[in-house]
Amino acid sequence: MDEKYTELAVHLQEISSRSKSNEHRISALEETLDKLQETQIALIKIANSVENMGQSIVTIRDDVSEVKNSQKELTEKVSEIENKAAKDTKKRLDTILDTGLKIVSAGIITAALLSLFPGIPW
Repeated sequence: MDEKYTELAVHLQEISSRSKSNEHRISALEETLDKLQETQIALIKIANSVENMGQSIVTIRDDVSEVKNSQKELTEKVSEIENKAAKDTKKRLDTILDTGLKIVSAGIITAALLSLFPGIPW
């Protein structure tokens, strides 16, 4: 019987040793799990920040597009204002040339008619 008790005592010692080893392993796993949870929370925060940054970038891109469109409109208006004087001058010059051409043409026609019909009194 002593032998049975000895075997049981050895077996009990082995179980006790295994139990302590398992407790250490479980403690280590719990620490690792806590660290993983902290890491997961940090990753979620980072993902949310990245999502917010993406939305901000989309908003900025829309704002830049609006600024570009406004800039195009302003450029067209400025060009129109800058060219207005040149257009007005060209219009006046064209009117003067047309009037001059009409006067010269009328003079030539009158001279031709006077030379063809010298007896018509004016």
